[in-house]
Amino acid sequence: MSKYQKTNQANEKIYLDGLRKLTGERRMEIASELFDAVKEVSRAGIRQQNPQISSKNLKNELRKRFSK
Repeated sequence: MSKYQKTNQANEKIYLDGLRKLTGERRMEIASELFDAVKEVSRAGIRQQNPQISSKNLKNELRKRFSK
């Protein structure tokens, strides 16, 4: 096992231990915040590819991307 793999495993253990200490409610809040961030990044990508896209078409494209 390489030094990188050992470091990565140690970091993952610290991360997971921290998550386990959170309440279920807080974990749900974090998941919701992350989902909102992913939606914003997706919106930005769609707008960059289609600068003239309407709000309706943007919503439809987002639905398509998240329903896969």
